[in-house]
Amino acid sequence: MIDLADWIVKQEDKKSSRRLYKMTCDGCNKDRGYQRKSRHGLGLCKGCVSSFIHKNKVVSNKTKELMSKNHYLNNGGKSSRLGKRHSDETKAKLSKAATEQNKRYKGSHKYSGLNDDIGMRSSWEVKYAIWLDKQNISWEYEPSFELSNGKIYTPDFRLEDGTIVEIKGYFREDAMIKWKMFKKEYPKLKKSLLMKQELKDLGVL
Repeated sequence: MIDLADWIVKQEDKKSSRRLYKMTCDGCNKDRGYQRKSRHGLGLCKGCVSSFIHKNKVVSNKTKELMSKNHYLNNGGKSSRLGKRHSDETKAKLSKAATEQNKRYKGSHKYSGLNDDIGMRSSWEVKYAIWLDKQNISWEYEPSFELSNGKIYTPDFRLEDGTIVEIKGYFREDAMIKWKMFKKEYPKLKKSLLMKQELKDLGVL
C-alpha cells in the first residue's frame, strides 16, 4: 500500500498538474486534506464557500415558501403542533418565561442615576426616570403583576406611593388588552398612563 504522505513529498519535485497539496480553509482554518491546488479556487471549505456565496443575499418570499414546503415534506408531511393550541397552563408558563427573559434583557437606552445603571426600553423612560430623581421621587423599574389568565404584566414604573406608571408613544392592540385587564384586576392601585402630551406637560420632554 502506498504511503500517501510519502508520495506527496516525492511529487513536490516534479512539475505535474496532478500535484497534491496539504490544504486548509482560509476562512475557518479547517483541515481540507490533500487536494490539487486550483488556480481559481477560493481556498475555502464547503461550509465557508456556502456562506461566502450567500452572504448579504435576500431570500425572496417565493424561495422562503418553497424552503418551508420542502422542510415540511422532508419531515413526512406532518407537524407535531399542526392543528393544536397551547393550553392555558402552557401559555402561563411561556408568559412567565418570557417575562424573566425580558428582565435579563438590557435595553439600548441607558439610565445612570440614583438607581445605578439600568438598561431601559425607550429614551422617554430614561427621561422620565431622570425627572423622577429631580423630584426626589423613589421608583422601581418594571415591577411584575400576574393576571387572571396566567400571563405576567410588567408596567414601566412603580412609584414610592404605589402608583403604577405606563409610558407609551403608541399602544399596540395586545398591550392595550393587557393594560385594560390590569386596571380591572387591580382596581385599588393608582395608575397613570403617560403619552407624549402628558410627558410634555410635566416637562419631561
